[in-house]
Amino acid sequence: MIIIMEPKATVEQINAVKRSMENKGFKIVLNHGDVMTVLAAIGDKRLIEPQSVASFEGVREVKLIQEPYKLASREYKEEDSVVEFKNGVKIGGLERPVMMVGPCSV
Repeated sequence: MIIIMEPKATVEQINAVKRSMENKGFKIVLNHGDVMTVLAAIGDKRLIEPQSVASFEGVREVKLIQEPYKLASREYKEEDSVVEFKNGVKIGGLERPVMMVGPCSV
């Protein structure tokens, strides 16, 4: 989750958001820019509603960052996925590429 603070957010407002997120188990990485401060909240995003974070004074915007295809990612599963068909053909991993064709493409 990315929390973008208003350009004129005070140190107290930034620290209030930071403390609240840390109390919910998030690791916070602060990035103080020339114009505004951005907080990266690393943790289980299911524990908190983005609207509750956006309601803090000094918060401009809250963006959820979710990894697409999380269950297929290398973070979740390090080994290659290989699908083997009944005829012995394997797709994936170190196997030779397989081309599938038909009258309809998806």
